[in-house]
Amino acid sequence: MTPLFALLLVAASYLTDADLLGTRASISPTPSVAAASEHSAQTSRQSKAGERCTNLPTLPKLPLAFEENCGQAASDFDYIVRGGSFSMGLSPLGAQLQLNGGPQGRATVTMRLVDTSGEARCLPEAPLPGYVNDLRGPSTTDWVPGIATWERVRYYDVWPGIDLLYYGVGGTGNTGGALEYDFIVGVGSDPTAIQLAFEGADNISLAHTGDLVLETGTGNIIQHAPVMYQETNTGTTSVPGAWKLDEGGALSFAVGPYDTTRPLIIDPVIAYTWSLGGGGLDQVHTAALDASGNLYFAGETSSADFPTRPILPPPYQDSFSGGSTDAFLCKLSEDGSEVLFSTFFGGTGSDSIRALALAGDGSLVMAGVTDSSDLPTLSSDPLGTPFQTALAGGTDGFVATLSADGTTLVQATYLGGSEADDLRAVAVDENDVVYVTGNTVSDDFPTQAASQATRAGGQDAIVAALTADLSGLVYATYDGTALEDEARAMILDAAGYAAVTGYHEDAAKGREAFVRRVTTGGAFLTHASFGGQGDDEGNAIALDLDGNLCIAGTTTSTDFPLETPVYYQLWGGSDAFMTCLDPDTSTLLFSSYCGGLGDESGRAIAAHGDMLTILADSDSIAMNLGANEPFYWNQGGQDALLVSIDRSDPALPSIGFATFFGGSATDSAAALAVDDFGTLHLVGNTNSADFPTTDSLFGSPSTDSVFAAQIVTSPLEHGQIVFHDPYYSTPPDATKRIRVDRLQGTEGEATVEYTTVDFIAWHDVHYVPTTGTLTFAEGQSVAYFDVELLPTSDDELDVVLILRLYDATGGAMLSDPWEAELRIHNTPPLDGGQVLACPAGVVASGTWLAPTLDDARALRDNYLMPHPLGRAIVGAYYTTTRPITEHLIANKGARVMARCLLAPALLGLRYPVLSLLLLCLATGIIGWRMTSRNKPVPLRQRSAQTMKVKARRTSK
Repeated sequence: MTPLFALLLVAASYLTDADLLGTRASISPTPSVAAASEHSAQTSRQSKAGERCTNLPTLPKLPLAFEENCGQAASDFDYIVRGGSFSMGLSPLGAQLQLNGGPQGRATVTMRLVDTSGEARCLPEAPLPGYVNDLRGPSTTDWVPGIATWERVRYYDVWPGIDLLYYGVGGTGNTGGALEYDFIVGVGSDPTAIQLAFEGADNISLAHTGDLVLETGTGNIIQHAPVMYQETNTGTTSVPGAWKLDEGGALSFAVGPYDTTRPLIIDPVIAYTWSLGGGGLDQVHTAALDASGNLYFAGETSSADFPTRPILPPPYQDSFSGGSTDAFLCKLSEDGSEVLFSTFFGGTGSDSIRALALAGDGSLVMAGVTDSSDLPTLSSDPLGTPFQTALAGGTDGFVATLSADGTTLVQATYLGGSEADDLRAVAVDENDVVYVTGNTVSDDFPTQAASQATRAGGQDAIVAALTADLSGLVYATYDGTALEDEARAMILDAAGYAAVTGYHEDAAKGREAFVRRVTTGGAFLTHASFGGQGDDEGNAIALDLDGNLCIAGTTTSTDFPLETPVYYQLWGGSDAFMTCLDPDTSTLLFSSYCGGLGDESGRAIAAHGDMLTILADSDSIAMNLGANEPFYWNQGGQDALLVSIDRSDPALPSIGFATFFGGSATDSAAALAVDDFGTLHLVGNTNSADFPTTDSLFGSPSTDSVFAAQIVTSPLEHGQIVFHDPYYSTPPDATKRIRVDRLQGTEGEATVEYTTVDFIAWHDVHYVPTTGTLTFAEGQSVAYFDVELLPTSDDELDVVLILRLYDATGGAMLSDPWEAELRIHNTPPLDGGQVLACPAGVVASGTWLAPTLDDARALRDNYLMPHPLGRAIVGAYYTTTRPITEHLIANKGARVMARCLLAPALLGLRYPVLSLLLLCLATGIIGWRMTSRNKPVPLRQRSAQTMKVKARRTSK
């Protein structure tokens, strides 16, 4: 049985306030700024169209503060606004955005209003409580105290009848937020007058989603496809619209039909693609869940401006300590709607949290690595002292406990010797004894009741247990061989023993994965190593319901041991693996590769019910993902990969579900956790500005950002929302009613957004762009929306547009089919002035070549359209050739020439044998003619002649 999988993705750039608050443009019945802003705030909680996701509530925030320029900025600006990673100055000519941090320090992008008078009147709106004091410089004469702040700034008549309104949603006046700007088009004014030029960006492009992407060395600026609307007496009416980017980089808006007797507001959103709130390097390594389903994740950051929360009471450490990196720890609410706390943890050196565990009282136990000599140490016993109060040398491991609300350090200790040491995993038993594993090259690593008291050579693994108050060791032991050994993960097994995985290095076999079980007293109990002739490394470990040990890792072995595998062979240079051993590690219960044609590396594993799920890194563009359609395919480069194996029949396991997560750049997996309901929570790192997100709670991803995802595997009382049929058809010049169903539960009210997307059909040529919201009342299981088809005809047998559902709310989840095709069929050609879908249709229309198009269409529909790659090729063809099509429509001579060029290809499809014979005949004739021309000519006696040469000058 395949469970319901519904995807909830929350944000990269965790903890920045630079949220992508949607891009709903708004229309007010009057030029009411308040109404427009309120509507924008409400509609900004929408997910990007086309993502397979559900809505997450937006974190409540305060607006950005606009400061009147009283001398604290360049005189060109009337107002300035600051965020944690940006500042912006406003003037009648546009706005200048400065991005702070990143690999190139700072970047400045200017939005210039083209052909504006530069004399627009500026007024602030909605004063904010409090003031800003600019007290920079040694002299008090340079200070500017008492600067008033405002929620919005409005420029009147930047173009005739068009106002420009700036405002912010999210963050505070000094911690960032989403900056929005509305163009308010008055009654009778022309929206095509709006022309923008962005200067200072390295590259400007339109994404496939319709978003505008401004690339800079410091980060990407994403301005989503604008959504426009008008408010009427009966409610809000959406207006179709999009960005327009010409070849010279100038920007404007394409606006569909709308009521010109009402104002129009075009509302893009500026979103900042930052890395965890700062411009430095930010990486997540670990995640954990509490009993309420709240997600904790941790790693390290070099960003001094990493935002911390809450403001009151403040987190344990709300500022960067210095050095290269500080550790960070964050807590996310169960529904992903709120960051409950985020805090630094570190000293003046480099610090990183590598593992998390929850104690019985809900406090957070952290383990990691540091070279800070001033890392805080503390005992939870007022009369006690932590086990190790000082850095022993090199890098040491550390163990620390933070209160459940993130405000108080309960206890902390170093753990290490005089050389390099680190801790990779931590676990806590029912008595709050803390178990850790890691690695060392120190000969003086502290030991207690050790099964191996000395380092064997190279790097050794270590396993230790500390008392609940971190004041002493229960045991600590090396675990190594003469070569290199590394421990990477640990779990407490059903008997309460530490089960550690990693690898041992063998001179003959290379690296072999292992599982070591250690008793509560520190004795080595069992040891199992497994692998083939290549390198095999254990990276993660979990327990299933029967107490079996499940390991995920990486292998390059073609002879890796297999047992009832799902993937039978090594496909790439390296594959991930999943292996299950019985509790005493003596029997191989299940073992399988997991990979495609590229390279994979298993990073995390979780067992839940009959399902075994692995989280891996993958750069495979071709891979067996099972019978169920994935949420995403590999988007390019390295992506995170999630594969769930259904083991309900142990003799015949199968792929229950598989999907990639990622954008067009490098994305990596970090950690995976599962709750009691089987809901999967995963975290990782992304460098992709186009990483798929839902409600954009924390902003758009970019370089060195974090992502988190939630996958719900249990049935939902609120139901699944799907298209009734994945395929619809209609003649042109009609209205097609589309049915959407709510299945498996109709409790409470639920809504879903819908939209139309160009594929083979073109908006405003074949159909009217349609976007809206369907509402299912309590108990309602069916809803409809209409798509209007235009009378414009086409000689294609079928043109296709895509229908998409997205952003389900009210507890309902999207499920397959969330995307459907609407085919416009049997469309006869028009007499003159034809508007055709592709160059071939234009060229062959009304000629003896027209019947041969049937073969090309059959090839398209039967061999390309059923497959994702083929669909992408078809869509790219129709999209990229549209300018050629329009040129052919307007130019009869070009059609005749193209017909001559296209004829051989079309004839070749219809008459392949005859075409091959003609080709051979033509080749023979050409060869014969060239041979006859090259025959030797007999020499004849000729009289001397004079050869005259005329030269003509030509200009280059």
